[in-house]
Amino acid sequence: MRNFIITGLPRSGTAWLSVMMTCGPSFCYHELSGRVHTVNELEVAMTTRDEFKAVGNSDSAIPFHLGKIHSGDCPLIIVRREIHDCARSIGRALGRTADSAMRFLQFTAEQIEAHKSNFESLEVAFEDLGNEIVMHRLWDFATQGIDFPSEHFHRLRDTRITVKDEVLRAIKKPASGLHRETLDLYEGFLAERAAA
Repeated sequence: MRNFIITGLPRSGTAWLSVMMTCGPSFCYHELSGRVHTVNELEVAMTTRDEFKAVGNSDSAIPFHLGKIHSGDCPLIIVRREIHDCARSIGRALGRTADSAMRFLQFTAEQIEAHKSNFESLEVAFEDLGNEIVMHRLWDFATQGIDFPSEHFHRLRDTRITVKDEVLRAIKKPASGLHRETLDLYEGFLAERAAA
């Protein structure tokens, strides 16, 4: 079984990609880090789905845990979206200002940069997610040997997944597991920056 990880800043298309990458013998979790308590549980969930030839996790919270994941031959796909666009999108989704999201987004970007060299990685621009050639390359990189689902891609290409309700539900319930650990890491980062 082939495993893969997709990440990027929040609001960079990871939800849409989890749907795109779930087709036929490929399955992709979305935000698995919010449903497990440890990196080991995350790895077990990804490696025990024997009914699939490829299993991935498309997760904007995973950058905070990349240093703990046994990368092996697990490719990393990074979706690049301009940080200010992500901040504005988060602001609209949460009814806050874009500035309030910037520090968290910058910290997330730093985590991606710090750990991407541990993985065989492919970077894709957010703007290119609707490009069939780019998506075919991403699919091949992630799944190695599974035929690209062209019809599936065409059905999804114009779909816009709105996660506002999902984000608001997540905010209303207390963070647990790796999401709690992510918030703790971020709070530590803010404390270090404030002390400097």
